[in-house]
Amino acid sequence: QFKIISGYMACSGCGANFQKKDDMRPGFLPEDKFDIQTKLSKIEEVQKMQEKAESADWSPEDEVEWLLREGEPDSEDSEE
Repeated sequence: QFKIISGYMACSGCGANFQKKDDMRPGFLPEDKFDIQTKLSKIEEVQKMQEKAESADWSPEDEVEWLLREGEPDSEDSEE
């Protein structure tokens, strides 16, 4: 069974966690690149938390209202 590894603090190729201490170990990144990955990881965490919070507030009634609005030709959300 395979597991997809996602996240900014793990290598998408081998799955090793990024680290900046030992350039001979898997997952090594130079310090400046490691700092960028750390910032991206924090952004990813915040986005996941926002998505979870938003979905908890979404009720079936909100879903029906949104779907009905999507069907209207002059709807702001369906300008595409």
